[in-house]
Amino acid sequence: MNYRLVEHLFPNARKFVWWVLKNVEAQREVATSMDEQPNLNDDELFLTAQQIARKDYARDSVKEMPLQQRKELSVQLKNKYGASNAQVARIAQLDPKTVDSMFPLAAKRK
Repeated sequence: MNYRLVEHLFPNARKFVWWVLKNVEAQREVATSMDEQPNLNDDELFLTAQQIARKDYARDSVKEMPLQQRKELSVQLKNKYGASNAQVARIAQLDPKTVDSMFPLAAKRK
């Protein structure tokens, strides 16, 4: 292995890890293997939700899912992917008050 080349391409560990984990599937796999939840941004979480809608609910999109299925999806997004209440509300297209009532410990206090 050419260590000088690697050090040139990745001047620090953070850049190396970013390149290794730059795709969502790799990030999920690594986080899951370490018993951690991946931190996904809205775009990645949206794509994940669309995949779940197709695979688990036979729907083309989250928009086509009835309320109960979107609530079930919310639980998956929260528990498996560590989504915040605000992310869950945006991705599952639920009212923020509904999401806060589903996950009261993670609700923002006013």
